[in-house]
Amino acid sequence: MKNISIIDIIPQRPPFVMIDTLLYADKEKARSTFYIQPDNLFVENGFFLEAGIIENIAQTCAAQIGYINREGAVKIGVLGSIKNLKIYQLPLSHQTIETSVDVTNVIFETTVVVDVKVMCQDNLIASCEMKVSITEKTIN
Repeated sequence: MKNISIIDIIPQRPPFVMIDTLLYADKEKARSTFYIQPDNLFVENGFFLEAGIIENIAQTCAAQIGYINREGAVKIGVLGSIKNLKIYQLPLSHQTIETSVDVTNVIFETTVVVDVKVMCQDNLIASCEMKVSITEKTIN
């Protein structure tokens, strides 16, 4: 997976890319990492803000969808809802976060419900349930 360019499988473009590496992806789960640069759009006073964590989660979902559909045109997902969002700690710049997405439900093959955990230095820093709808629009 390390040979896959994130830019080829997500619709976001710099400077709005909040994922570096897709570690693993299949139809049931995905894992990503993101190294937080101090000049990141979502870093304030040295902390990676809540909005950045949420965007990282959404982009991990997008990378999973993009990876699964990479043989054809990569479909765009649209964030439908976030439920039970808990942010326990904000990571610092120069730290790496690892985001895990586990599919819990698929509705009509167009909407995916996932449970998410975001870790930093072996600590759970955020969790939520996210619903993403897959559109027919593509990034290619």
